[in-house]
Amino acid sequence: MRNLLMAASAACALAGAPAMAQDFDLTGGNLYIFGDSLSDTGNILATLGSGGPPVYFNGRFSNGPVWHEAIAGNLALSPLLGGIVGDPSNGINFAHGGARTSAFDIAPGVPLPGSLEQAQAYASLVSAGAITAPSASDVFGVWIGGNNFLSGLSTGSLPDIPQGVGEVQATLTTLADAGAQQFLLFNLPLLGNSVDMPGEFVTPVNIASRQFNEGLREVDRAVTASHGVDILYINIEALFEDTRLNPSLYGFTESVLDCVSQGLLLQDCPDTWSDYDGIHPTRASHALITNFVFASVTNYNEGAAALGSVSEAFYETGLAIRTSVRDGARDYRHAGSAYLIGRTLDGSVDQPGRSTDYNGELYGIGLSQKIHDSAFYVGGQVGWLDSASTGQGLLSTASEIEQMFAALYGGFAGERVYVALAAGQGNGQADTNRTTAFAQRSQVESKRDLDLTFASLEAGYGLDLTGLDLTPFIAIATADYEMATTSEIGPLFAGHINATSFTSTTVSFGAQLDWDASERVGFNFSAERVEETEGDRTVSLLLNDVDLSSAAISVADESWTEVSAGLDAQLTERLGLAVEVGGQFGDNTDNSYAQLMLRWRR
Repeated sequence: MRNLLMAASAACALAGAPAMAQDFDLTGGNLYIFGDSLSDTGNILATLGSGGPPVYFNGRFSNGPVWHEAIAGNLALSPLLGGIVGDPSNGINFAHGGARTSAFDIAPGVPLPGSLEQAQAYASLVSAGAITAPSASDVFGVWIGGNNFLSGLSTGSLPDIPQGVGEVQATLTTLADAGAQQFLLFNLPLLGNSVDMPGEFVTPVNIASRQFNEGLREVDRAVTASHGVDILYINIEALFEDTRLNPSLYGFTESVLDCVSQGLLLQDCPDTWSDYDGIHPTRASHALITNFVFASVTNYNEGAAALGSVSEAFYETGLAIRTSVRDGARDYRHAGSAYLIGRTLDGSVDQPGRSTDYNGELYGIGLSQKIHDSAFYVGGQVGWLDSASTGQGLLSTASEIEQMFAALYGGFAGERVYVALAAGQGNGQADTNRTTAFAQRSQVESKRDLDLTFASLEAGYGLDLTGLDLTPFIAIATADYEMATTSEIGPLFAGHINATSFTSTTVSFGAQLDWDASERVGFNFSAERVEETEGDRTVSLLLNDVDLSSAAISVADESWTEVSAGLDAQLTERLGLAVEVGGQFGDNTDNSYAQLMLRWRR
């Protein structure tokens, strides 16, 4: 189970759909943009043959560069109509100001291509050999839909949401059919909250905006499933709403008025204002969008690995519970006893680019009883475990895990041979805090329900050496882990492992050596080699509520060595005290424990 960190990341590399096929890379290839005035850098001006209104910056609908111009180190994509189609060294911007999801005539005989026609133009250029076919590292950004709304407001109508969503889906499938593999799919802000929106339209337009965005989520799911591509859903709705409600968090002092209406044009528009002309962002807002895109990519690539740290901590604490119960089944087979235990845990797991450290305490109470003075016995243990863990990597995590557990055990204890069986259940919760790579909203808090079921079977044979008792044993154990998200607090990043389930089967062999130094004091030493087979580890990963992957992961067998040493003192005829220390080593894992136990023999 030491590969849980890698397994969570591996969910991103599984074949099948829907699933993320690879890490998303913004800077490794060309960037192609499809959309409207939020992305246009000159296409509409070339179409109209004009220099454009003087209130805008160099063909953009803002007072400076737009969001995609800072990606990949200022790629400065050339507009499609800028005459560079034969040499698109960094990619091409197909976006046209005023564009909708499909074409319409802006003047008699002058069609304005929508996102669908823009995608078709790209596919035609690839087919004709005018531009190079897309590579796996090329990125295709699609941000469209706002003008579907604005075009109808003059007549008091709302757009046909299913038609617009369907045309966005056709845009993506056209690009995917042409070979595109990585997409940025932007949803819409709540357009009713635009500065220039008439009051009577605010509520219905916001409702329709949310419906459009929900449709885009379905587009994400559908195209990911049908074409096996990577679609990163950029939640502009959440970003803009958070900016509107918390402007100071983002360095804005004005989010109600726009610069143009106040005569603050181009460089006179302060970078502390979020809206440029009532419907378009300022250059400062575009820079914020760029940072949000980069943070979204980081969460897309690293979110599963980061939360794999929580899964790893859950596994390690579950292993401590299983070990405590199994020790009880083994050690209290000879006489009726009641006992209290306290155990401290401390360990770390290292993986390439990531590590998890954890510590905690386990407390338990147990009871063991022979059955009518026969060789058979029964017993049980209940307890509580509290632990904390931190995961270090590109995105860090911290979690607090609490679990209650209960188990029954029993078996046969003859003169030399014993057989011990144990089974139990644990339930608890993990409170998790993880970073997001987005400075303004750097933390996401979540709660996860934990469920652990386990069973073990052990058999041993005692050898009476001179002054020593040596007991070789062999054991098999199984465990099933379930972890499900119940809530997540974070207005921008809802990317998380929604549910994780995995099984663990171990086969171990070892020996325990007991030496009675006197009638009241004894020492014991044990060593055990554990071989683990894992399978059916299923990770369901969501990002912005879009199910990106749900797949079974198979990991190679693992093994480690456990050693312990203890002292057992009989303080009175009935009261005993035992102290034990031990550790586990192997497969990038080191952990240790110390245990104190009080025992009352009946």
